[in-house]
Amino acid sequence: MSYWNANDREESKPTWLNASQKIRCIRTVAGWELPLDGTSLGGQLMGVRGATSLTFSTPFMELLVAMPIDPSITGVTSSSYAGRISATGGAAASGEAANTRPYFTCPFSGDSATAGGVDGLGLSFANSATGSGANYGSYAVNGYGVSTLQFGGGQTAYIKVVANDANFTQNLSFSEVTDQFGAAGNIISGSTLLTGVPSAIYETFFGPTSDINNNIAVFKINKVGATANSGPRTVTLLVTDNGAGGLTAATTFYVSFGTTA
Repeated sequence: MSYWNANDREESKPTWLNASQKIRCIRTVAGWELPLDGTSLGGQLMGVRGATSLTFSTPFMELLVAMPIDPSITGVTSSSYAGRISATGGAAASGEAANTRPYFTCPFSGDSATAGGVDGLGLSFANSATGSGANYGSYAVNGYGVSTLQFGGGQTAYIKVVANDANFTQNLSFSEVTDQFGAAGNIISGSTLLTGVPSAIYETFFGPTSDINNNIAVFKINKVGATANSGPRTVTLLVTDNGAGGLTAATTFYVSFGTTA
């Protein structure tokens, strides 16, 4: 419980949720919430068949863990939430929801293979490039469902990316600020996740495949770009919503090569 009110990261979400539920779980002014069971994004974990985004409907929410956004006894709002809770538009007579800022839950800003994670022990875990998984490369996750960021130099790397937005009526898009790997690195998101990522990797990261892939992505680094002893490389990803002003959030993390986790 000590992590729940600490930050927005994936590790801070309720641990009893499965992978499909966790990617829909959001941090609001009330606490950790999830689309209510029986609504379009709740009970049907694969989402609405035929829907192409979260804009198909606005779900009713279930409050899982009630927490304030002012963890101090003086009522000072945590800096982790202040920038995205503040509404910058919306709430119009038409019923438009407030335009809140999206945020990354993983990789979390500052994560690396040697420092990061909610316990400070780093994000280096046994990779999955053994047996049948050898054809896929490295795509391991830890007990919280967060990807390793350290790989052997001859493997293709798949990194799990999750962003959330308290406004389900908006679509999210992902981009890389500076290309660190050239043609070897690319972001796979939206409908291309179903064709660009092996099903075994998708299910390890996100649970059963879904028609709705609005807030998830995979950062793929082909093995030709993962040269041994190349040292850590800094990656910065952006997520942008399609609301008024196109609000954005960034996460910066470090990827290491040359040592098999």
